[in-house]
Amino acid sequence: MGETWKQIGDWPYEASSLGRIRSVDRELSDGRRAGSVVLKPTLDDNGYPRVTLSLDGKPVTKLVHQLVCIAWHGRRPRGKEVRHKNGVKTDVSPSNLTWGTKPQQEKDKKRHRQAALSPAEPVRLSDAVALGVVSLSLAAIRKASHRPGFPQAVSRQGLSRLYDQDVLRVWEQDR
Repeated sequence: MGETWKQIGDWPYEASSLGRIRSVDRELSDGRRAGSVVLKPTLDDNGYPRVTLSLDGKPVTKLVHQLVCIAWHGRRPRGKEVRHKNGVKTDVSPSNLTWGTKPQQEKDKKRHRQAALSPAEPVRLSDAVALGVVSLSLAAIRKASHRPGFPQAVSRQGLSRLYDQDVLRVWEQDR
């Protein structure tokens, strides 16, 4: 099945089944036509994808997960916020998002951190960083690479390929 698009509320934008945002074909206030354009997201300071929309001729920055959740799960109910079911901030597909309460969000965070800290399960470094379990700094990685238990594959692969390797385990004794 291909990519499916749904309208985001009453805005001239759509969210896709893959978590992408695009403008819709529309007539501008000066009478010109604007075609559909897929927007390129950037990450905010907390690691969430965001896009800049033009609403009433003014630029407005919105978080992609909120837009996708509105399009695929309806307007935000009072007292609810977007939950990422798998805990990965950059996974903004509709199947990973749902509306939930702040206590549910906190329970999710705890569950995701516990899963990431399990010594029996390998964890991608980028996922551990996204979950807030690991703080990434070059100095910390160099220091950690000399500790017993740090996967030898990380040292062999080098720091430049570290993000792409499924070699890092977050060891419970290192917490």
